[in-house]
Amino acid sequence: MAKVLVIDDQSFVARNMKRVFERGGYQVDVETDPMMAIQKISSIGYDLVVCDTQLSRGPPPLFGYNLLDAAREDGHQVPFIGTSSNRSYRSEWESRGARFIDRGGSSKEYLDVAEEILE
Repeated sequence: MAKVLVIDDQSFVARNMKRVFERGGYQVDVETDPMMAIQKISSIGYDLVVCDTQLSRGPPPLFGYNLLDAAREDGHQVPFIGTSSNRSYRSEWESRGARFIDRGGSSKEYLDVAEEILE
């Protein structure tokens, strides 16, 4: 069973995403604190990270793709799926080799992308 970490500063969104991935047969952890998320990525062998884009309004603002950068700097190659209702962030995620899903996407879209990444 693949292990997924869902990162979102809004706990109700994180819980909903957790349910989506659990129904898809994944083992899921949730983290609402970006700093704790970095620690979890470093200490737990996740197969996939699903991360909101705007994690903190700041100052300074913290974006999910900054967590991806930190994970890469620490040598972790876990794949990321970035999410946001603002499609303008797509290029930030994709330029880092991550996938991007519009927050309005269906549960099926999240699961299909996860399956594709984890094949």
